[in-house]
Amino acid sequence: ADTIVVEVNNIGYNIHIPAGMAGQFTGTGQTVKVYTYLHVKEELMELYGFLTRDDLTVFKLLLGVSGIGPKGALAILAVMTPDDLRFAVLGEDAKAIRKIIITASGGSFRDYTREMLKEVTREQALNHPNWSMGAKITIDSATMMNKGLEVIEAHWLFDLPYDQIETILHRQSIIHSMVEFEDTSIIAHLGTPDMRIPIQFAMSYPERIDLKQSKSLKLEEVGMLEFKKMDFERFPCLKMAYEAGHEGGSCPTVLNAANEAAVDLFLKDKISFLDIEKVVYESLEHHHKVDRPALEDIIEIDKNTRRIITEKYE
Repeated sequence: ADTIVVEVNNIGYNIHIPAGMAGQFTGTGQTVKVYTYLHVKEELMELYGFLTRDDLTVFKLLLGVSGIGPKGALAILAVMTPDDLRFAVLGEDAKAIRKIIITASGGSFRDYTREMLKEVTREQALNHPNWSMGAKITIDSATMMNKGLEVIEAHWLFDLPYDQIETILHRQSIIHSMVEFEDTSIIAHLGTPDMRIPIQFAMSYPERIDLKQSKSLKLEEVGMLEFKKMDFERFPCLKMAYEAGHEGGSCPTVLNAANEAAVDLFLKDKISFLDIEKVVYESLEHHHKVDRPALEDIIEIDKNTRRIITEKYE
């Protein structure tokens, strides 16, 4: 059987796919890599070499499985529930889209005050109320950095300015994202909070196949859907992500590298939960932005950001 390497939050999973489904994918040999975010990876460098602005068209196609590229073909699919809706409406006139709305559960500490966050533990942070995910993404959910990365991703993948990408708190995690059009109508993507659904759809696209292990959504059992305006003072990591995205250049690289290093330190009990945002803030404050970084610059900035943080806190 053909194998798809599904990479979710830097963890690779070898998944064997049924005969006949492999035709949905094009790739070098019998392996296709599916990415959640546009991280710079050695595999991409080997396939594409230096990525120019035009080459990023490959990434923006997302689920098109187009097989275009300067060196071979690689299908890059969005393995995340918000994108399930966002690419579904790409057939609409892009000019008619007023904004994308990304929902967030609020994570493990959504009902905590800033004062209460001073004493939280790793075990508490890893206890997500809605989703079953890996350690890193669960911590990102608690700091809201996961939504910050989704905002930056949506900006590049769907060619939308940041002021057209909104985030909103939705504690039930039933509506995963929404798209509002110029006529004020909104299309929403609903489903149970189960990561197996978007992962499977990324593999079976454009077809949807039965997922027996997942529970159907019954709105009468949910009863109520709650929404709340995002509080950037309560979730400063999300605010920093928007700011880094607006700044552009090498700032998103520093944001991501500093966050990954900080979360790793927190999971090792080297720093406190609130120190995560402090580490990211300091890294961005001390960084001298490179407006148009080459791939080599990005790799070097990523390494240096992580090194500085590790040397300070390890």
